[in-house]
Amino acid sequence: MFGTEISSGVKEETQKIGKILGGQKDGVICFNGGFLQERPEFRNFLVERKGEEYIFTSLNESGTTLTQPQ
Repeated sequence: MFGTEISSGVKEETQKIGKILGGQKDGVICFNGGFLQERPEFRNFLVERKGEEYIFTSLNESGTTLTQPQ
């Protein structure tokens, strides 16, 4: 009939790494300092959430995206 395994429904450990600017579910993510200390490679990207996807845009040395006017 059915499998004998039952999902426990236990939530895995989560960590807050920042917030989405504008307070919506989609938008640019502002990472908190603790996360950036642990993962400094994220300083080189503008990260945006759109639905279930995350869009990574590389930043140049001045902190602007490669498509933004300087």
